[in-house]
Amino acid sequence: MCELSVALAAPPWPVAAALAHLNLATIRPFCDGNERLAREMLVLARTGALDHALAGIEDWLGGETAGYYAGLRAAAGAAWPPQADAGPWVRLCLAGQQAQLDRLVASHAAAALVWTELATRLGGEDLPACAAPVLLDAAFGLTLRNGRYRAETGLSDVGATRDLHRLCDAGVLAAIGEKRGRVYRLGPTLTVLAARARVPAG
Repeated sequence: MCELSVALAAPPWPVAAALAHLNLATIRPFCDGNERLAREMLVLARTGALDHALAGIEDWLGGETAGYYAGLRAAAGAAWPPQADAGPWVRLCLAGQQAQLDRLVASHAAAALVWTELATRLGGEDLPACAAPVLLDAAFGLTLRNGRYRAETGLSDVGATRDLHRLCDAGVLAAIGEKRGRVYRLGPTLTVLAARARVPAG
């Protein structure tokens, strides 16, 4: 384990992380959670400029679980021989990180597009500009309630209720349910934004 910790500092960090991942997953020093901890090695090996979303492969793994475990079995076999060729495994990890980065870039681009259109719409119709961040979340599928609107905007219950009524009247939001059970989703005039905000997996 000490050697594994030292290896994490060896450049280039994506390759070091992939190898540390493989070694920990095959050493299996714990009764449970070895693969999960091994995936965290990708984050532990990051440079100071990278965070979990940039250094890990968890998002990519969500759609590639079978390929991940197949690659791990192919690389490790019954017992991991240190002299074996780890190239295919390293390439798999690098491909996963690249796919996760590509998805993150696409998500940010989609968010920027939606934000611009929301700000234009709210400004053009004299609707509350403070609603833009909450509407952006709604465009990405999050459910909006009066309490969350108040928390995000700092408005009172009366002010939040007034804003939400205005946004519903303008077709920006649609109210579903009554009283405490009421939630808000994007209205018919903004459903196109929700479509633009969806970033395909992979």
